[in-house]
Amino acid sequence: MVLFGSDSCTVGCGTWTYAGGSWTKLSLSPEPSYRWNEGFAEDDVDSGALLFGGENGSGNELGDTWLFSHDAWSEQSVQGSPPARFEPAMTWDASLHAVVLYGGAPCPSNCSLDTDTWAFQNGTWTEWNGTSPSLVLRTVGFAQDPATGILILVAACTSTPCVNGTLWGFGPTHAVSVTVETGACANLVLAGSTLTSGLATGVQNGTYSFRIAACPGFQVANVTESPLLSLNFTVQNETLWVGSLRVDGAGTILVNLTQTASGSSPTGLAAISILGLTFLELLLILVALAAVGGLFVALHLSSRRRTRRPPEGDAVTDGNPAAAGPTFGGRPPRY
Repeated sequence: MVLFGSDSCTVGCGTWTYAGGSWTKLSLSPEPSYRWNEGFAEDDVDSGALLFGGENGSGNELGDTWLFSHDAWSEQSVQGSPPARFEPAMTWDASLHAVVLYGGAPCPSNCSLDTDTWAFQNGTWTEWNGTSPSLVLRTVGFAQDPATGILILVAACTSTPCVNGTLWGFGPTHAVSVTVETGACANLVLAGSTLTSGLATGVQNGTYSFRIAACPGFQVANVTESPLLSLNFTVQNETLWVGSLRVDGAGTILVNLTQTASGSSPTGLAAISILGLTFLELLLILVALAAVGGLFVALHLSSRRRTRRPPEGDAVTDGNPAAAGPTFGGRPPRY
């Protein structure tokens, strides 16, 4: 953890780090000038923390950018950086791999709060051309929701609900479309906007809220996405999927639906189910088994009749009485 700046210092409080349960003050040169109300955020790409702007002891706003990395400060020479300001909201966006800055007060030249959005990535500040939240926030909390990846702004407040907003997307615009299986029906909402199946919409890099609601008579069976899109559903049941969509480029989401059975639920004998089979299906199976059993018995009896031998003493062979049956007392029977 890194701490820098304060409004209680006359010449500057220096740089402090906290690790292993203890604070350490670092004696560093160079170092940002004395200031307070600066923007300060984690910067994972640069293995450190990024500082922007703030207010000096004379009440003037600052617009310089500094990187603290590996126990050393270095001023970043960037062109096109945000206008000077203090109290900007800054945070690390893990999905964009960038530091995101929102708003701030450009006093004393203009003390209204800005609502512009910037990202610092690869040593460059870039202004977001999309629609920023029109929230006039001061003393703001700004962080990424780990469950959805969406950036959340919350203003300091003493009432409920607090003023809050979300930031979605940054960078170039990509064609993202959602296609619902032919003949099926679902309502699709991306970042608060309703989408039409099969038609592409322009979406910037970032993480967006995403919702799929099946129309009556349908269920959500499966959802797949292109490689540059990543879905995360926090609520998922047969008819409603709610979560977030991370966009890293153009792609398509395919929603597969199945049609549910129409009509009222079965009652009485029709509601009986064993091993997933209905009463009617079980009855048909029993009738078929009985028919097969009867056919087997009939074939068996017919086979026995054909192989039975004639009774002894009843046969006559070629007119020879002696060959027709047994003899009694050594003499053939009389006929």
